[in-house]
Amino acid sequence: MFLNLLERLLRKRYGFPLVLIGALSLVLLNEWTYRHSHRVLTQGIVLTDLRIKAAQTVQLVTDAETGVRGYLLTGNDEYLKPYKNALIQLPTLRDKAFELVARVDVNRTIGVEKVRLLMDAKMGGLMTVTEMYAAGKRTDAAAVVYSDVGMAKMSELRDAFDEVLQRAGGLQEVARVSLYDALSLNRWAVDALTVVGVIGLYFLTRQLRQGDLIRQEEQARLEVQVQRRTSELREIAGHLVSAREDERGRVARELHDELGALLTAAKLDIARLRRMPDLTAPMSERVNAMEKRLNDGIALKRQIVENLRPSALDQLGLIPSVSLMCKEMSASLGLPIAEHLNEVKINKSAELTIYRLVQESLTNIGKYAQARNVAVSVGMTEGEVAVSVEDDGQGFNVDEVGRGQHGLVGMRFRVESHGGRMQVSSTPGQGTRVAVVLPANTTTA
Repeated sequence: MFLNLLERLLRKRYGFPLVLIGALSLVLLNEWTYRHSHRVLTQGIVLTDLRIKAAQTVQLVTDAETGVRGYLLTGNDEYLKPYKNALIQLPTLRDKAFELVARVDVNRTIGVEKVRLLMDAKMGGLMTVTEMYAAGKRTDAAAVVYSDVGMAKMSELRDAFDEVLQRAGGLQEVARVSLYDALSLNRWAVDALTVVGVIGLYFLTRQLRQGDLIRQEEQARLEVQVQRRTSELREIAGHLVSAREDERGRVARELHDELGALLTAAKLDIARLRRMPDLTAPMSERVNAMEKRLNDGIALKRQIVENLRPSALDQLGLIPSVSLMCKEMSASLGLPIAEHLNEVKINKSAELTIYRLVQESLTNIGKYAQARNVAVSVGMTEGEVAVSVEDDGQGFNVDEVGRGQHGLVGMRFRVESHGGRMQVSSTPGQGTRVAVVLPANTTTA
């Protein structure tokens, strides 16, 4: 339910800006908590340093007082070394401690002036006692040192330092509480960012999967459509090939029957003219010329009819017709053509396709190949009819065949209309091989 609502929100026009604003807010919150935590931890370190400096300061004052007491008791100047050392180090150490107080107390709520005055008074008192002792007033100096006034001042100095440390610790405690709150808030922000990232990744993965499914369905639909269109094109190509061959057969029959009858009748008339008794020599020469032209016309008619529809294919069958064509082309081109022809089981329409394929291939070899040897093969291979025409000519680049070169395309359409496969292998300078495989006993028109 929540994911559906979130998905509908993200699909809105303002959905992504809202998500972006939320993510940016979480990032800013995380940055703020980091800076706040860094500041509080830095203050904690400063407070620790302050405690150390304060303890060192009090220790210097205590050592100075102890040294002065030893000096008053013994009169030995060696006992004044801690006092003299305190006079040198105490100003620097005190200033560093006060500087740390200022870093902890940004708003200047802790007063350190009292501590400064007490330290000055304490060290001033020790200096006075030392000077009195040096002036010979030993009894008065001892009385001052061992009086309760000195102990009270030292106790007051410690109390003043403790007060400063306690107030600084109070400030740090408040900062520590805010640090815990900031860490909790930061944890919430990180958790929220993680949840948002997981949800975003979920929707992205879901969207990608849906896109993949849509693409797969579209690809499957396109493949089915391509197969259907390819099948339709094959049927159309087969129909066109059949229609063209039927028309060529009809024209061949009409030429053979009608024109053949006319030419035969003309030849009979010429024969009658030869038998006329009053035929003169010039007329006889004219009749002979007419008969020669008539014979040329009959031969041309026979050639046209054979080109339109090879009669040998219908009368002799595929293999003898292909063999006869190879011999005629070999004599015409002056090339040896090796024949590897075996009987195959295929219907009449496919026989005509094979015949036209070999015819077109040999014609192309004669026009372009400049070959020295040619081989034609027809036979059965693994239950299919295999046909190949191969030469050792100059070859060509199959991918660069011009659009106007319809011979190969026409052959491919004819082969595919019977459910077959055609492959043209050629390399410049290495000859060409046209290979076709057709189903045996095909019934495709």
